[in-house]
Amino acid sequence: MPKGSDLLVTAFENVGVDRIFGIAGEENLDFVETLRTSKIELVLTS
Repeated sequence: MPKGSDLLVTAFENVGVDRIFGIAGEENLDFVETLRTSKIELVLTS
């Protein structure tokens, strides 16, 4: 069964998102890990 982060990243890919800006942290670790294996680039901000 897919996790919510898998579904969210798949939805982003389906609408053509190619870059996401954000802050990596413990709260969004599943999301960041899912992005790591996708075509979407995570641009870390501070």
